[in-house]
Amino acid sequence: MTAAAYSFSTHQDHSNVPTELEAIFEQSAKVRASFLRLPEPDRQGFVRFIEDGPKGLSRAHRARIIGKSLFGLAADIHEDTRLL
Repeated sequence: MTAAAYSFSTHQDHSNVPTELEAIFEQSAKVRASFLRLPEPDRQGFVRFIEDGPKGLSRAHRARIIGKSLFGLAADIHEDTRLL
């Protein structure tokens, strides 16, 4: 399944999110919340970035990069703000 086929919603589980990114979400609710505030095309882009990496450490490294970006975003905005 490609990232374009994913549909993210704040009310659904994120079983389509790569396991590398889901592992980061499990460690930080703020990172998950930042991800959910992004417009769907941006979320799909993050997923695609991870999926395009070779298996293993590269995918995990890409997920950590995204996680750090989302954590920084969480620190910069209010929790109830949706990004456009």
